[in-house]
Amino acid sequence: MVNKVTAPLDPAPQHWLTLERLERLDADFGNAVPLLLVSGSLHKTLDYWVRRELADELLASNYWPEDECKQQLDTLEQTWRRKHDPVKWGLSDQQLREKLLVSCVCGHWARKQWQQRLETLYLERKQQLDKASCSLLRVSDKRIALELYHRIRAREASFESLSLEYGEGGERFKGGLLKLQPLAQLPLGLPSLLNRMEVGELLMPQRLGKGFALVQLERFEPAPLNSATEEVLLAQELQTWMQQIVLCLRAHLTSS
Repeated sequence: MVNKVTAPLDPAPQHWLTLERLERLDADFGNAVPLLLVSGSLHKTLDYWVRRELADELLASNYWPEDECKQQLDTLEQTWRRKHDPVKWGLSDQQLREKLLVSCVCGHWARKQWQQRLETLYLERKQQLDKASCSLLRVSDKRIALELYHRIRAREASFESLSLEYGEGGERFKGGLLKLQPLAQLPLGLPSLLNRMEVGELLMPQRLGKGFALVQLERFEPAPLNSATEEVLLAQELQTWMQQIVLCLRAHLTSS
């Protein structure tokens, strides 16, 4: 089972998936695996099972002080109860606390696990975390793209008006403007262009996907290594790690 994972993980599956943990998995899922498979719920249920295991592991390590844990849970419970009725969810007060604990503890587990790698992760992914806003006008004909470029440069028409009239992408309904967002969330091909541009710069028509695009950088914000960035990096690491662990658990349950 574990040998199917080829990507390096930390902690490695063979270390985290102990015999005791796998026995607990088998006991918890019992004969429900076929039903969960047919219903399409197995992956989601395994994801929650892993998170619950992480919660138990972290609390047993005393990494998260009990008073801080209680304070955060109290705040989460107050917020949750303002929006939901536990009775409608079929949750007792204790079950609600357990649910909220599982939902918030994974961030603390990730920090305990990968705190020492944050600076390296930041340097590796900084270009994905930097934010940018740009104007984008996409057309399928290169000659039209070049004509529109010169019209904008000569100030014969605005980027917004030409985008609405000629644009072929969904952004044309917003005058071509793409709001400020991480580079990784922008359409494929844009991040590498924006990283080389100056604010206000308008590029000659660029090949983008199956068509051609005019791109103007409106705003650029380099991502600092602060608490918000750290949370994003830790969440990414946790997601990557959990995806592989869940695949291992799924293989274990369905091959038994």
